[in-house]
Amino acid sequence: MKKEDWIRERYKGKWEIYDYVEKKKSEGMSEEQAIDEAVKSVKEKIDKFFDDVKNIQDFEKKKELLKEICKFVDIEVRKFASEATLRRYCARLRKRKEELQNETQKEKEKIKNIYNDVRYMLHEKILFEDDSEITCYDDRIDPVLHDDFVLVPSEGAGDGGYSKRLAKRWWYVVDEGEINGKKALLFETGISSYYDGWWRGVTRRRWMVGWDDGHLFLTQVFSTCESVQEALQRLIPADVKKAQAEGKKVLRQGDLWFVKTNRKIDSVDFEQNVEIRHNHVAEKFNRQLQLATGRITHPEHGELDLSDGVYKVARNVRVSRIRSYD
Repeated sequence: MKKEDWIRERYKGKWEIYDYVEKKKSEGMSEEQAIDEAVKSVKEKIDKFFDDVKNIQDFEKKKELLKEICKFVDIEVRKFASEATLRRYCARLRKRKEELQNETQKEKEKIKNIYNDVRYMLHEKILFEDDSEITCYDDRIDPVLHDDFVLVPSEGAGDGGYSKRLAKRWWYVVDEGEINGKKALLFETGISSYYDGWWRGVTRRRWMVGWDDGHLFLTQVFSTCESVQEALQRLIPADVKKAQAEGKKVLRQGDLWFVKTNRKIDSVDFEQNVEIRHNHVAEKFNRQLQLATGRITHPEHGELDLSDGVYKVARNVRVSRIRSYD
């Protein structure tokens, strides 16, 4: 999933305001003028809601209309099943409409902040919380990689109803750095469990997310890493570090490393077009000796040309069984 699609769905009201301002700017308006127009647009949507709801008798339809307009004006709607609650939300909407009429400058600031929030999420933010509710039986802490963003399980605490169990889940950014000139983050996810008020244990993991060859990657790193650069260095295999120190030619594609050897190409029995791992395909590869030559291709990485010799293949240090980036 693309970040834009996720934001559009998750923050529907904020997205509509952002999209409205962007369209007005594309028509030649300044940002200030576009925000003025957005304030008017919000008021018009509230007016339309009250006009529409007058002609609807079905409670469920009224509730759906209310949820839509409340998303747009950034009012949180919780589950409800009575006309009285619906009337209370309508009263909040009327108050919001009065604010739009009487506190124009304040409302402009609100719209401007919403616009800037969405712009930041689109162009800068990488980590987002999912909307899952935590229970004492839900021990998920692994983030999920999407096309251009990462979803982490939401923070919070959850119990087991009548049981004495409790779980507390968290995540936080440990360090912010750069990989290949682009923003990269080291972050931790974890969960603590309790029973009858007593602490039972904790599970915590650290992760690194960044850009490589134009694609976002996510990989688990050692839990003692305190910076992006330390995490990167600890993923490099010892043999590769030794080869680099000795001045040998070393190339990389994703999480695979290629160290040039003194072997001659005709001295090794190669197979043709072999997948080394996860879409990394070698034109010539010896599985037993882990030696490669020729072209190395991958749909998400630049092609490597090893035709000047024979290279020993190594992969990043494996932190756990969880799949690293490729």
